[in-house]
Parts: sequence; structure tokens; C-alpha cells
Amino acid sequence: MAILRVLWKRDGVTQRELCREVGIAEATGVKGIASLNAAGFVKRTNDAHDKRKMIITLTPQARELEPKLIPMVVEINEQALKGITKKDADMCEKCWNKSTLTSPRKTNNRATNHADQLG
Repeated sequence: MAILRVLWKRDGVTQRELCREVGIAEATGVKGIASLNAAGFVKRTNDAHDKRKMIITLTPQARELEPKLIPMVVEINEQALKGITKKDADMCEKCWNKSTLTSPRKTNNRATNHADQLG
């Protein structure tokens, strides 16, 4: 889902950029992208200027999923954050991002954005 979410915002990025944006190792990203490709949600093409780079783009099928999946994710996040203040949600995210078990990620997650709305 994270790969699709990034591509819904910024389609046509390199595999390396996509993995960096999602916050996953390239080896993990390659497997995820391959699965999405096999399912018909993304296409992989060589960069016209640098054949070593792989450009990942969404298929029309994947674009059609966004308005269906995002409301489900928002609903799940609302349930998960029910009764949690913005301050507590921010603290949890800060701890998660500092954890040695996770790679550093860009903070652009719908749960946090929703927590901002809940105040």
C-alpha cells in the first residue's frame, strides 16, 4: 500500500527514489514492485536517459483503486486513533521514527495527518 500511496502522489519515479520515499531497502522494494507489476498495478520501464535506472509508473487499474482504498485507510486510522490525543500520536510517531528497528522515513503518513485533524 505504501508504494501505491507514494505513486499516487508522484508517479513515474525511479525504483531507488520510490524505495527511499517509502523507507524500505531496495531489495524489499524490488519484491514489492514485482508483486505490484504481476498484479497489473505498476509498469517498470527503463529510463530513456540512463538504461540502468528503472522508472515505476501506475497503471490505470491502480489509479482506479485510490478513491476506493483511501477512505478505507482513513476509517482504519480513525478507529486506531480513537481516544488518542494528537500529542500522544505525535510522541508515538517520534519514538517509532527513532527506533533502531525502522529506517528513517519521511513523515507523511495518513494516521498522523488524521491525528492532526482530531486535535
